[in-house]
Amino acid sequence: MTSSLWTIILRGTMIEPGVMEKEYDEIDTENLMKLCFAQEDPQPAIIPQGAIKQAAGKPITLAFVGGRFKYYADTFKKTGFTGGLNYSRSMDLNWELMGAWTLDRVIDQAACQVHNGRSGPNDYIRKGGFWRDMPLVEDVVIMEGVGHFINEENKEETNKHIQYFDKF
Repeated sequence: MTSSLWTIILRGTMIEPGVMEKEYDEIDTENLMKLCFAQEDPQPAIIPQGAIKQAAGKPITLAFVGGRFKYYADTFKKTGFTGGLNYSRSMDLNWELMGAWTLDRVIDQAACQVHNGRSGPNDYIRKGGFWRDMPLVEDVVIMEGVGHFINEENKEETNKHIQYFDKF
């Protein structure tokens, strides 16, 4: 979830357990999730303490709202965001565990890749880096007008690409 990216750096340091959870508990879960999904910068943010609460108080329009969004918001309201936050807190361990898949490794498996047009690695894709690192990629789709939750914001087109790729 994007919110974990928001929590990697707070005032230049890794976030201690409990700090962001406390701040998140003070924000309406649905507004917090809208804020997270509206985030378009793929880089980890440096966010001063209290800034998320202030930003979540402003109106946010998303393509993906309604019953399923409410279901996710209600679930996070019950369970909290600690899982996503802990993923961010263990970034060094994550890199260590993923060491076999370093950036200079070629992925030699057929693939279909779907990205959003706002915050995906679009320059990397458009300039050919993707095909250099994944020479067997069958299809790359950059979906405009959607954010981080592509499969919910434009499920018909996403399903179309998955079904097309599944025929190979």
